[in-house]
Amino acid sequence: MKSIIYALIDNGTMKPRYVGKTTKSLAVRFKQHMQLCSPNVHLNNWLRTADVSAIVLERDPADLNEAEIRWAREMRKQGARLLNKNNGGAGGVAGWRHTPKACAKMSAAAKGNQNSLGYKHTAETRAKMSAAAMGKQNTPEARAKMSIAHIGKHISAETRAKISAALKGNQNSLGRVVSVATRAKMSAAAKGNQNSLGYKQ
Repeated sequence: MKSIIYALIDNGTMKPRYVGKTTKSLAVRFKQHMQLCSPNVHLNNWLRTADVSAIVLERDPADLNEAEIRWAREMRKQGARLLNKNNGGAGGVAGWRHTPKACAKMSAAAKGNQNSLGYKHTAETRAKMSAAAMGKQNTPEARAKMSIAHIGKHISAETRAKISAALKGNQNSLGRVVSVATRAKMSAAAKGNQNSLGYKQ
């Protein structure tokens, strides 16, 4: 039986965040992870937002469960913030995943979650989130996907009217003159912006 111990890596930090085992190919197991069907909610939340890759740590270990526990323990000793719910081993089933029906039920339940309705972060929390996001850039691959997703999209007349009304009432821009250098940069950026293809005002 072919088996592997693998790790999921955060490409932004190049640090391991999850150690797993499987008797499937790494490509198949990685695809299952990206379908977000794991019962590990914290892992799913990370996979949903991070730039992730998978690497093989060990092939065909003598004891698959022991190898998973060993790798998870050693990585944690080295400071890795693993998202594993436990140390692995017999507690998990290699390559296990929810059925499509179960995934659909979990998705529907999450969309109808009323717990966060009306919830607002404190000013301090919002400031921390803003500071953490400053300077953060999406990967070229992520930017390319977002660009493709927006090609051909049209803003509705209602949305355009709201934007226009908001701008007319914006006191921050009254009397503001954009410099020649800034206008040149905006012009150059607009000429190379694929997101506006097919857009009409």
